[in-house]
Amino acid sequence: MAVIDPPIRTFMTAQPHSIHANETVKRARDLMALHRIRHLPVMNLIKTDEVFGIISERDINLICCIAEANPAKLLVKNVCHAHPYVVSPDTPLREAAEVMVSQRYDAAIVVQGAKLVGMFTTVDACRALASLLREREMETD
Repeated sequence: MAVIDPPIRTFMTAQPHSIHANETVKRARDLMALHRIRHLPVMNLIKTDEVFGIISERDINLICCIAEANPAKLLVKNVCHAHPYVVSPDTPLREAAEVMVSQRYDAAIVVQGAKLVGMFTTVDACRALASLLREREMETD
């Protein structure tokens, strides 16, 4: 049986939705609900095509539990994770998965150079696992 380790681009979500750092947490929550996603790359204020950080649905839910927090006034740049896990489209799937497991990351931001090109989340990882197991099953038939 051949060992398969495709690049992350094979399973990433291409052209992901994103948000600018100076937008509100409410806007981030609305975007996530509209597009049925759980993570948003946060884009830099000055170089708008560069990634600044990441914000998750879990982050927003936690923030919204704080009585003083007003999602309509709170800016994404003040609550996002400023150092997200970033990979290139050529990063091997196994490498990305191992880092995500060891660091307990829910998502990897995929960049080509400095430009956002994709997201790889735990849902994408499950899709990759299912696909690779299906291929393996077909090889053994």
